[in-house]
Amino acid sequence: MNDGELSILRINLSPEKSDIDFLIELVEEFDLKLAALTLGEQGCILTNGSDIVKEDGIKVDVRDTTGCGDAFSAGLVHYFLRNRPLEEIARQSNLIGAFVAQFEGATPIYSMADIEKFTSDVVKGKNLSS
Repeated sequence: MNDGELSILRINLSPEKSDIDFLIELVEEFDLKLAALTLGEQGCILTNGSDIVKEDGIKVDVRDTTGCGDAFSAGLVHYFLRNRPLEEIARQSNLIGAFVAQFEGATPIYSMADIEKFTSDVVKGKNLSS
């Protein structure tokens, strides 16, 4: 969920808790395997209740944020179902969301080669924003 969605839930369930404490409460209370908080350009926070991962955002030239959350979620599900570590799930989900933000529209057309090049550029520290 994004920070706005988390705020609405927290107001109704546990207004006194921090974001991270509330995510952990959700995992424990509802027997979840994973809870994720997307923070846009600030990155994301993931927890399975015992481990917490904060992944910084990736600076890109944003053209349209429509679909970024869906792209992030798709990456999260993809890597989670492959039993990848929380750190990898967070990193890859952020990468996919940031990649999509560079294009107009919710579902830009791209290939795995495009994602791999983007990932390589991020790893190499190339400046992806003006």
